[in-house]
Amino acid sequence: MPIDILYQLNGKIIVGLGSLKYLKDIVNKLNPQKIGIITDSNVASIYRDRLIQIIKSIGIDAYIILRSGERVKNISTATRIWKILIKKEFTRESLVIGFGGGVIGDLTGFVASTYMRGIHYINIPTTLLAQADSAIGGKTGIDMDGKNLIGTFYIPNAIIIDPIFIETLSTKQLANGVSEIIKHGVIASNSLLKMLENHHEKILGKDLSLIEKIIKSSIKIKLNIISRDFRERGIRRILNLGHTIGHAIEKATEYRIPHGEAVSVGLAYASKISEVILGFDETDRIMGILELFGLPTKLPVKPYRLIDLMKLDKKNWRGKITLVLMRKIEEPVIKEFTEGEIRKVIGGING
Repeated sequence: MPIDILYQLNGKIIVGLGSLKYLKDIVNKLNPQKIGIITDSNVASIYRDRLIQIIKSIGIDAYIILRSGERVKNISTATRIWKILIKKEFTRESLVIGFGGGVIGDLTGFVASTYMRGIHYINIPTTLLAQADSAIGGKTGIDMDGKNLIGTFYIPNAIIIDPIFIETLSTKQLANGVSEIIKHGVIASNSLLKMLENHHEKILGKDLSLIEKIIKSSIKIKLNIISRDFRERGIRRILNLGHTIGHAIEKATEYRIPHGEAVSVGLAYASKISEVILGFDETDRIMGILELFGLPTKLPVKPYRLIDLMKLDKKNWRGKITLVLMRKIEEPVIKEFTEGEIRKVIGGING
């Protein structure tokens, strides 16, 4: 497939096999005063040669390797990075490059958006979840009491999405990203859902041309939504399908369950609640697609614990718990519940 060049506001999104080759030209056009790379220990070990090549080709002034995992996404880590940038004399005309999954993207974007009120930023996502979803849309964030409660909206100068990185993912990591693609299909594209249903074996087998196709479809769905509501005051809220429950699961399990798996359970329960509240009649289909990719569909914690955490969700509205539900495929709706209402509906759902 050809490399696509898409746009979100004033930022480029370069998508396709081989797109990493554009990095040097993008950096040269920005002509930054200094350049830093932020990655994590897992990514640094897997892509050591690729990182060395990048460092040699563009020159790096700060190479920051963090521990891997959601727990590093906090104010202490951000402060540590800010101090490194100050010590290295990074100015407003400097550049940071995030190289890794969703955690690195969220954190690097947050640092870039706040250091000197905003410096240049390039995101190179290396996981399917980040490539198909979290890298797109300009959200940055760190965790504090709840997931991503502190953050900004900040569009990178460029996002480079090269599916070649998918080759190194485990089946579990791959499926973790598919959950967000399923979400996009449920809210906006029955054809994308059919592609996932009909070609799940090829996707799990890492057919890169097919994976590139579903990444591009997923990105275009998300761009179409956020172009109408960048700051999530209206229609963009539908992208949170499965996330209110998913984020509560992550917090309840201290992030031992990865984001995509938590969202998978959230999708399953959003479907069941939609069936009860709105007569949604494709719950079995959604459950079936999740199961094709080995994704979980059952709550790993007691419902009462989940509801206590859902009350802290940043997407809640005027003191009510907000859920995205489905009337049917491609027809999402936003519903608000009191604590008592949500306890009753979740308590009445089995397994």
